[in-house]
Amino acid sequence: MFVALVLPHIIPFALDEEVNTGESVQLNCHVSKGDKPSKITWNFHGEELSSHMGITTTKIGDRPSLPTISSVMAAHSGNYTCIAQNAAGFISYTTSLHVNGSSTVP
Repeated sequence: MFVALVLPHIIPFALDEEVNTGESVQLNCHVSKGDKPSKITWNFHGEELSSHMGITTTKIGDRPSLPTISSVMAAHSGNYTCIAQNAAGFISYTTSLHVNGSSTVP
């Protein structure tokens, strides 16, 4: 019997409001379906997020992953990509963070 593998599915997310230096920001990557086990990682400018950037990532249960920046700085401006991966493959979703008063190179 053949069992089809199910790719992860990320519910789209975005930062809808402006962010000022010193404010707190939290993203939410929720994988609503897909075969388990799945691995969720975050990239910033193409590199995996790490705590030395002032960003803490919390995984709640099997599917949501929440990176939090407790005090946003201009250096946090850019694209954040959630990557969900399982035996069927991977999918990603990217959103942009723009910190007021900062400039980013497109």
